[in-house]
Amino acid sequence: LNSNPEFKKMKELYDILQKGNEEGTDQDIIPEGIGEFGYDVTNPIPVNTIFGNTAYLERLRTLNDIKVRYERRGHTRTNNIKNPIDIYEIFDEEKKIATLYISPYNKKNSTIAPKGFKLVFLP
Repeated sequence: LNSNPEFKKMKELYDILQKGNEEGTDQDIIPEGIGEFGYDVTNPIPVNTIFGNTAYLERLRTLNDIKVRYERRGHTRTNNIKNPIDIYEIFDEEKKIATLYISPYNKKNSTIAPKGFKLVFLP
């Protein structure tokens, strides 16, 4: 795998992004977070790099086991969180069901789902 040029490029990018997360949390919830986990910009879901956004959202399901669809809507900032926060609209099979906020500047992906959702383990 390490001899694959595309993998090597992705690994180099990941390593660069990872260095920017050294000040981020290694906990499931950002200690400075305020408000409803994931739903309030002031309490975003911590993940590890922009790749972590996708990894986390691919595991997200409704409580009825429906795999969600998601669309990034940009980013924003808030006073209690140091780095930018990504905005995602979340859809079930038919309609928008939530807007979630994710902080990709942390040491790990959270293992906690926002209220009304659950995370599944993928093989």
